Amino acid sequence: MNGTQESQMLEGALSVNPSIGIEKKTNKIPYGYCQCGCGQKTSISKQNHVKHGWVMGEPLRFIMNHDKRKNRPVYHEGYEIERRPDHPRSRSNGYVLKHITIAENILKKQLPLKAVIHHPFGRKNKNTIFVICENPTYHQLLHQRERAYRACGHASWRKCWVCKKYDNPANLYISGSHAHHRECHSAYCSDYRQKRKEI
Repeated sequence: MNGTQESQMLEGALSVNPSIGIEKKTNKIPYGYCQCGCGQKTSISKQNHVKHGWVMGEPLRFIMNHDKRKNRPVYHEGYEIERRPDHPRSRSNGYVLKHITIAENILKKQLPLKAVIHHPFGRKNKNTIFVICENPTYHQLLHQRERAYRACGHASWRKCWVCKKYDNPANLYISGSHAHHRECHSAYCSDYRQKRKEI
């Protein structure tokens, strides 16, 4: 092998190295963490393995079997999440709920910190239909109306906490979040007093 051939091979080798460096810089997942995006640290390789790309003394690219789910969505408590460490709502592991980023992309601005995303009828994994609630109180109101609609077909009806039946609010005594029939409450109080006397 003459000198010109060796120099051509060296030039080819040098042109590959910068591309590897660019790949590392553009990768959002830091070195030493699982490249599937789960946010967990990988262990240090104890041996070299060409097939898996292990280098002794360096962190592994993936946790066991995580390389198979590289392009799959990641879920937490039924909600799809994505890695966005720079987002103001991201958790300590750098993940944020995906429906929040979708809503912000639609509105073209960040949501207020008190805003909550509501998925109608518990469709957590459907990020195409949702309601942006101004605060958690309004979010709970939507859930309450959904429960009433599913139980009796009337979203505005309330549930008596004594007999557990839904009824028109005109027939109930409502105090804050509690609602009851006066007859049910009277019967409950008399039963309670009777039990106290027996003790």
